[in-house]
Amino acid sequence: MKESSSTAITWLNKVSRMPLGLRRGCRVACCVTVALVVLSLVACKGGEKRIAVHHYMSPTGMGWSITDTLLFTVPPMRETGNYDFSLGMRLGVSFPYAGVWIAAQTQLHNPDSTACDTLYFVTMRKGGMPQGAGINLQQDEQKLTSMHLREGQSAEVYVYHIMRREVLPAVLDVGLLVERR
Repeated sequence: MKESSSTAITWLNKVSRMPLGLRRGCRVACCVTVALVVLSLVACKGGEKRIAVHHYMSPTGMGWSITDTLLFTVPPMRETGNYDFSLGMRLGVSFPYAGVWIAAQTQLHNPDSTACDTLYFVTMRKGGMPQGAGINLQQDEQKLTSMHLREGQSAEVYVYHIMRREVLPAVLDVGLLVERR
């Protein structure tokens, strides 16, 4: 105990004999160190995993057939909370329509319940300009119903198109994002 207190006193004596500019430098260094520690603690808290599922899959064959249902499995939740469900779609530049109608059916387990959503993805703006992000492909995302999920609760999300055409060409990927609020 004496060694640590004598070391601190020795250090204080050295600091007090330093020119004023160097003492200010020590204060600045201490402030910077404290600020870095606080920022790293905040960053650790902010780095908390919020994404439960983020997965894209491609329709099989030469396009997305009206009989093809894409199945996304949501594993059991680690935490109880409110979750946002979103669907994403990536389309090639040769997609022939100005929009796509999508149906999504979410089946929750433990306890069982079902939610159905119908989404319209706009692919072309007025004047024929592509909508969404991308150069060689278009990517867009739409929100589904937000849900309160309990720890251990899982889900399955069934996604299919409800367009008149049997096969939609240039549908590259469809994806699901489940994120805790």
